[in-house]
Amino acid sequence: MICPRCKSEVNDDMNFCPQCGMKIERCPHCHQPIVSGAKFCSHCGSSVLKNYQESHIEGYYRPLSDIPYTESYHEPEEKVDFQEIKVNKKVNKNILVIAVSIMVVLTAVSYMYIYHGPSLSNHISGGQQPTDQPKDLPLEKMEISGTTSFATHTGNINQEGHVYQTEKMIYVVNDQGHLVSMDNKLENRKTIINEDCDYINVVGDTIYFTNHDSQLCSISTDGKDKKVVLNKEIYYLVVKGDKAYYQAQDDDLERIYVYDLKTNKETRLNDRNAYNLNVLEDKIYYTSSDGIYVVGLDGKGEEKVLDGKYYNLIYQNQKLYFLSKQGTENVLGANINVYDIATRKTEVLIENTGGLMNITDEYIFYTNSSQVMKYHLKTKESTKVYSSGLCESIQVAGDKLILEVQKNSFEEDEYLMIMDFDGQNTQKLFSSQNGDFI
Repeated sequence: MICPRCKSEVNDDMNFCPQCGMKIERCPHCHQPIVSGAKFCSHCGSSVLKNYQESHIEGYYRPLSDIPYTESYHEPEEKVDFQEIKVNKKVNKNILVIAVSIMVVLTAVSYMYIYHGPSLSNHISGGQQPTDQPKDLPLEKMEISGTTSFATHTGNINQEGHVYQTEKMIYVVNDQGHLVSMDNKLENRKTIINEDCDYINVVGDTIYFTNHDSQLCSISTDGKDKKVVLNKEIYYLVVKGDKAYYQAQDDDLERIYVYDLKTNKETRLNDRNAYNLNVLEDKIYYTSSDGIYVVGLDGKGEEKVLDGKYYNLIYQNQKLYFLSKQGTENVLGANINVYDIATRKTEVLIENTGGLMNITDEYIFYTNSSQVMKYHLKTKESTKVYSSGLCESIQVAGDKLILEVQKNSFEEDEYLMIMDFDGQNTQKLFSSQNGDFI
């Protein structure tokens, strides 16, 4: 027979189903198996309803939907009459006024304590911050040395360009999205731009950037003469001399343009979607929806370098580094590859990364799950650099990493962490509460 519960085949001499353990009901007259809920035995024709009802007085739960209609029992309804109890409806206005006044005072006191009193976390930890929490104050003095290479600057631009290094100064977009300048010792800080800004480029005494409307803007390094240069949404801004290269949408395509800062003339350089602009001295490498392309600075000689779907393109020393994950727009789990322009050969360097990447002369920095990793280009070994938060971007200034971090996926606030390439001397770059400097 077939078990009525799991539909498995059960031998006639079995008392329980070997698959689900259900007890097999039998006819009280001929002792042959019967279907649960049957009124008559299919073997001898005898009525089994009464015995079936009695056999279920055991101890396991039986849904009411399994009980035949004749078995259902209806509890007789009992009508209860309630008598109205008389109460005194007079309100004591004095007591009511006093109660409301007390509530107002307590609410005001609570508000003042929450927003101006000591932090609850300090009470819990005995007045000290937990060791796994980032500090608002520096652990020790820090100085940025070295320079930012072309590849590193491109990696920064690929991640909205929030860090830019010159010979003497560092320009960083702080936790509130405003541009701050500081020297190589992270001192002498000054807020240059008091609004959201991206794609920082510094040429001489002028800072070029995009504002909250993604318009091309400029301002002097001392914070004066801010103006909108081009009233147009642009991305991947790279400024070289008196030319600004960028991506902008036109006729449903996101093409490459160059804007002459002296003549105010804009020229389109290609006719396809373009991302991750790598502007060299004579050409531009970029990614499109179907591969990697190269085009001259004058818009001539465009050709496809590599066919496929790629992300985060960075040029360095006649090689192209990029992320690849075929057949999907999600870069999580992507591989980091290198393409040798001379030999036209592609090699997979790192598999299954988190989708972020930046590069220096010696290392590739990338995310792996919630960790920031460092890959040595010569030894081809990976080591962990940082794992105390969710990394949103990897920017580099000289010999220091500047990470945009979320403590966890439940907190929306992001803050900047600065550290050595090996993850040592890790500290907050700005205060998390009000944007004050260290």
